[in-house]
Amino acid sequence: LWLNSACDWGVSVPLNVPYTALEMKRRGWSAEDVDHVVYQNPLKFLSQCRKFKLPKG
Repeated sequence: LWLNSACDWGVSVPLNVPYTALEMKRRGWSAEDVDHVVYQNPLKFLSQCRKFKLPKG
């Protein structure tokens, strides 16, 4: 599972990912599960590309 919010075309809400993370917490999801969905899953998927580099810091 991966969440995304496009803000480059059409009607969009760029803050949908953090809003969803807050809603997941409100509904009882653990902090670990929220982190897995909103950060770890995209990181694992994107890391399959040799050109993907996580910014330092």
